[in-house]
Amino acid sequence: MAITRKHSELTGSSLHDPKGIVTTPSNTADSLVEINITSNAFNPVDGGAVDLGQSTEVSDKQFRNLYISGEIYKGSDLFTGGGTGTGTGIFTQTGSYYSAPSDLQVTGSLFVTEEISGSSITFESLDVSDSGLFGGTVTASA
Repeated sequence: MAITRKHSELTGSSLHDPKGIVTTPSNTADSLVEINITSNAFNPVDGGAVDLGQSTEVSDKQFRNLYISGEIYKGSDLFTGGGTGTGTGIFTQTGSYYSAPSDLQVTGSLFVTEEISGSSITFESLDVSDSGLFGGTVTASA
């Protein structure tokens, strides 16, 4: 009578807890992700159905930091930050500068170290604490 079994024959409570990875439910035989050594990829088994962490409305199980090198894609579109992930984000690069497609509202502080320019710039309230250089026509109304 053999008291050992092949690893591939172990299931449920007979299978050890692999390197601190917890599965829920613990008796599942399903797969969630695959590690493809040939293509150096960590892939979901069912594309589009696997989340990484959960929203705070569901639970408090979120990853803390994400460190990557390379690009981020949402679907097949390059994600450039903010916005919808369709490649435009909140700003669009136009030559050597970035522009906002609509109004830009700043509710905190805005620190500018270079020039602000435009054909029409409106400030509801402008506080200049050190010095300001204004060329051309400056119009103020109360």
